[in-house]
Amino acid sequence: MYGGRVALAFSGGKDSVYTAWLLSSQGFDLILFTIQPESDGSWIFHYPNSAYTWMQSEALGLPWIKRRSVVGEREELESLRGVVDEAIRIWDIGALASGVVYSWYQMRIFQLISDEFGLKLYTPLWGKDPLKLLLEEIESGMEIIVTSVAAEGLGEDWLGVKLDYDSIDKLRMLSLRYGLSPIGEGGEMETFVVDAPFFKYRIHIKRSRRVWRGVSGYLDIEEATLHPKLL
Repeated sequence: MYGGRVALAFSGGKDSVYTAWLLSSQGFDLILFTIQPESDGSWIFHYPNSAYTWMQSEALGLPWIKRRSVVGEREELESLRGVVDEAIRIWDIGALASGVVYSWYQMRIFQLISDEFGLKLYTPLWGKDPLKLLLEEIESGMEIIVTSVAAEGLGEDWLGVKLDYDSIDKLRMLSLRYGLSPIGEGGEMETFVVDAPFFKYRIHIKRSRRVWRGVSGYLDIEEATLHPKLL
């Protein structure tokens, strides 16, 4: 019989950070875990800037586990099994959680792993309207920057953009024109949260560079620091 802690798959993007806040505010005892792919092209996990998720765990005041993974569906699944096994042994978790919104592929993976280990699965964002969810995330006070794009209509100029009402409206128009997901769950866009009202620290990006490959690219954070907030 496992304990009551919940292990949340944590990429540092808007959906996983928002999920962490939702579950914490409901009284769940969270452990964050990040699986860091060795290169881009991951089947399951975020690649850009996953090395900086430890800063977000500090800002949230939550325990954090990291594991590296070779890119490949089988290898990433084994890494996921490994980190879940570690979370059970060390943290006595009784459930997994994910910020999945509509991807049946991701949902099936987390349901599979939950069933294998006899864990509950929490997915509080599942089935939400993407544009309404984006507005919820902005209105929560999270400061979100775009760190990866890979879709027609999303060019290099989107890298580093802060999501706000204007950029959400642009995403809505691009969604209508090109059929891309405005929330980016299909890989069209990835994000990184640098601040939120529920963060104890703000993340200051001191140096970054754009990596562009013709039709897709990412923002590579090269240096960042944590700054305590003034009370």
